[in-house]
Amino acid sequence: MNVSSLLSPNDWDELRTNLLAMRSYTLTRTLGEITVVATVERVNSPAWRVAMAIGIIVAYRGRADRQWFQSVEEARKHIERWHYG
Repeated sequence: MNVSSLLSPNDWDELRTNLLAMRSYTLTRTLGEITVVATVERVNSPAWRVAMAIGIIVAYRGRADRQWFQSVEEARKHIERWHYG
């Protein structure tokens, strides 16, 4: 299963809106054994060039992968390659 299919175009719009407004935000989507949690959070590291980042967590059969992104476009492009099952 492609992980990106769990997030709708509206979900991506919500992430983008909250990222631009610099508001923390979390959404969770589950289908069968796969859960995707997408967050917008403040970055507390000088290594990042942005104040807010998008975190994507994919949980599947007791395993969880997390990745951080500076933009919605970067996150969306990356998770289109994540496949489980």
